[in-house]
Amino acid sequence: MNNNKNRKLFFWSVILICLLVSAGQAPKSVATNDPGKLVINELLATNGTGLTDEDGEFSDWIELYNRSDTAINLAGWALTDDPNEPQKWPFPDVTLNSHDYLVVFASGKDRRVAGSALHTNFKLDREGDFLALYNVLEDRVMDGLAPQFPEQFKDIAYGRYGAELAYGYLARPTPSGPNDDTAFWTGVVAPVQFSVERGFFEAPFVVSLTSATPGAVIRYTTDGSEPTELNGLTYEQPIPVSATTLLRAAAFKPTFLPAEVVTQSYIFLDSVLNQPAAPAGFPANWGAHLSANAAGQTAILPVSADYEMDPAVVADPGYADSFKDNLTSLPTLSLVMAGQSFADFHTRTPAATPDLERPVSVEFIFPNGDQSNFQTNAGLELQGEMEPAASDLKHSFKLLFKRQFGPAKLEFPVFAESPVDEFDTLVLQAGALSDPTSFSRDVWLHNSQIAMSGLGANSTFVHLYLNGLYWGLYEIVERPSASFMASYLGGEKEDWFVTNQAGPLDVNPNLANDRLNYLFTTLNFAGQFNSADKSSASTYAEVASFFDFDQFSDFMILNWYTQRLGWPENGWHAAVNRQDLIGRGKFLIWTEPDGSQPAGISINTGETPTANLVNPLYQTLLENPDMRMRLADRIYKHLTNGGALSDTTVQTRWQVINRTIRQAIVAESARWGDANPASPFTPAAWQAANDTALAQLKGQNAQFLTWARETGYYPPVDPPYFSQEGGVVESGFMLTMDLPAASANGTIYYTLDGSDPRLPVTGEIGPTAQVYTGPVVLTANTVVKARVLQDDSESMWSALHEAPFNVIQQGQRLRITEIMYNPTQGDDFEFIELKNMGNNAVDLANVSFDEGIYYSFPPNTPPLAPGQVVVLVSNAAAFAEQYPGVPVGGVYEGHLSNKGEMLLMTDAEGEPLVELTYDDAYGWPVSADGRGDSLVLVQLDGDPDNPQNWRASTYVNGSPGSDEPLAGEKAAIEVN
Repeated sequence: MNNNKNRKLFFWSVILICLLVSAGQAPKSVATNDPGKLVINELLATNGTGLTDEDGEFSDWIELYNRSDTAINLAGWALTDDPNEPQKWPFPDVTLNSHDYLVVFASGKDRRVAGSALHTNFKLDREGDFLALYNVLEDRVMDGLAPQFPEQFKDIAYGRYGAELAYGYLARPTPSGPNDDTAFWTGVVAPVQFSVERGFFEAPFVVSLTSATPGAVIRYTTDGSEPTELNGLTYEQPIPVSATTLLRAAAFKPTFLPAEVVTQSYIFLDSVLNQPAAPAGFPANWGAHLSANAAGQTAILPVSADYEMDPAVVADPGYADSFKDNLTSLPTLSLVMAGQSFADFHTRTPAATPDLERPVSVEFIFPNGDQSNFQTNAGLELQGEMEPAASDLKHSFKLLFKRQFGPAKLEFPVFAESPVDEFDTLVLQAGALSDPTSFSRDVWLHNSQIAMSGLGANSTFVHLYLNGLYWGLYEIVERPSASFMASYLGGEKEDWFVTNQAGPLDVNPNLANDRLNYLFTTLNFAGQFNSADKSSASTYAEVASFFDFDQFSDFMILNWYTQRLGWPENGWHAAVNRQDLIGRGKFLIWTEPDGSQPAGISINTGETPTANLVNPLYQTLLENPDMRMRLADRIYKHLTNGGALSDTTVQTRWQVINRTIRQAIVAESARWGDANPASPFTPAAWQAANDTALAQLKGQNAQFLTWARETGYYPPVDPPYFSQEGGVVESGFMLTMDLPAASANGTIYYTLDGSDPRLPVTGEIGPTAQVYTGPVVLTANTVVKARVLQDDSESMWSALHEAPFNVIQQGQRLRITEIMYNPTQGDDFEFIELKNMGNNAVDLANVSFDEGIYYSFPPNTPPLAPGQVVVLVSNAAAFAEQYPGVPVGGVYEGHLSNKGEMLLMTDAEGEPLVELTYDDAYGWPVSADGRGDSLVLVQLDGDPDNPQNWRASTYVNGSPGSDEPLAGEKAAIEVN
């Protein structure tokens, strides 16, 4: 079949649908030969509580109906959501009988096995999407919705009704059956518009409510409940607001689908400062707790509610003048829910289950105006094990973004340092009321793991409000789920398997009985491994195929370093991807409020009251000498030379975290400081506890290294010293190495080709290893690797000292500083930005791109002055349209790969000048992959192949030809 003919016919079919729509007709089958024989009868783009697929998930679905009197074989038919790709999802060889229905899940899972549930390779967009049924053999659209179907809503189907087969919203979805047109809507009421947006206020004001739908009636509430046609008040005149108010509104009209509820939180800080002990409409008691008397007898006693902001703290002369500033020192998260939902979370008995999910409005409010405030809807449930104790007053929560409650994902850069900006779950950690340092410790642990291995849960802090009441300081943290792993490491979340001490999370039936499933659900690999020869190369290779051993080692080092309470029985997640080596076993830190402390040294042997699952596994691996050496290498990397756990680094990390929350701690003290009368939480107590922890961190790495040697995890021989720890150097730089005192009776062996001076398995000297006898002259980019071999031993090696050097010509520091590799408008809008970061001009004459793209600067190209940039583009006209006034330095041949590739620039002699490899996964910023952002280099002297040295552009479409702010947020906030 001619593909061009195919596309042209499809294009004109789409145009025909559009003409029908523009003429005011409901889109019907557009085929002229026997029109309407097979139609798209019904679809559900926001499935929250209805039909589940074979994985137990609420996937979108599309229903086809055979209106004819004969069966239709669907081989040669296709569904698509892309006008430019008519055969996007072809049907398998299945037959749809006369007057029968077929449901196809639009899940993105791409399953096309006849006789099994069918899944397209695309999902439906609730904001509206193109959808067409295409006959490949006839080169025609047989039915479709174009340019797109309208916005969709949770559990409301969109399908045909009446004799004319017009499309409308159907109240009751009927997959695999006739459409129920007894209750349908002909349109959607426009959302309510508020004259005043959410935020912080000092003076009274009035709010006007409007809807763009003529004849719509607006209903509103101020008690947290959702307004309906039966609940709330009818809006008739502007609403006065003089204190903290939660205004929720929706519009209604007969035969129209009601608009989604919009929520606006108006927070008056004076109301917060005077928050009473018994606010109207809130429960006086919060469930019950177990209490033991002197005789050991237990009783269930009520727990008195705690709402008040402590007047003693609010009025304290040391804080009174700055208290409002303290309340706006961090972003605010306002959660609004029905009063009964609030009671469900706080009036629990010991027998109650923690599996409560309730709908909640979520508002992000940024007091400094550096980002736009916004609201979305989600689900809320309790997080962690809830103990029936009197001290369990401040709960942790979990925000669930799924279609049962609203959008399937939150699309917003919650964590400034993370490349990920899509989330389906966020955990709100309450901190431990009995421990002043719990907030700092939790974030310190997560940040430390990210610094060590590039993978860990990101965190940030907010002030939390529940139904208008100030609820204190909270930490928002990512949950290490299958979705988390896919976001950071790539692949589909369905292929990731995640477990923790309690058992599997995100259970996927397709992984049942899989070897990796067995490995991580039982963690009995250590028992199997014990029977093998742990020194053999084959066993070593098998282990390497299951685990990312370096990342596993980093995880263990951090746990040992911090002497985490409750670990390894608790506080960990393990993940694996069965489809790709990117998913070799990963281990992540996870903490509950009282589960860690960044001070002290400990090694948990597993002799604990509950089963120790992680430590025996790792200890078994360490019986292999190569594994022990790799552990030693990771210890040296992180604890010396400014590594992630070096003294200065850990102390700075601790201090930065505490500076962030210092003001917020005052508000937290006023809210919860009296929850534990025996040990009040005060700003002074918080400061003292943090100073103590900081003091414990000083000298910590020396203690750890001593312990590691005594335990046999670190050799007695120390690595050599380098005169410079990598970085940018000029050609001809002379690197010197020295023997430490502990290695005086040793010989330094080094390599410049990336290989290890020590051979694995045998421990012999590597074939390219050289004996250090004097300064090493560096003339090209290289990674220097060096070890010390003890003279009186054939196998006593030191840990590895490794340092990457970026060698440049004298006076030259040319960098690729921005890459637009997958613009939303297409390949013609690609560009690459180069910048001279040095102090001398760079000669660009005959400098060439030889890999990725192809371009050679002409011989008469003027030198690039210090600080000057030059932009190379894919299409000059397209670039000028998008970026008017930005000079074009040249037009290259080829295109930047949307999947990532190596870029190589050589000088006039053909020697490598700039080389890097970018990607669209494995930790690289996701919003640069077809979402409008470019890649921006932020660590100019760092390894350009490391995704941590890049971020997404601050501005949509990037900023070629000019510098971006060092840190910033996107110009628009998108919730999808």
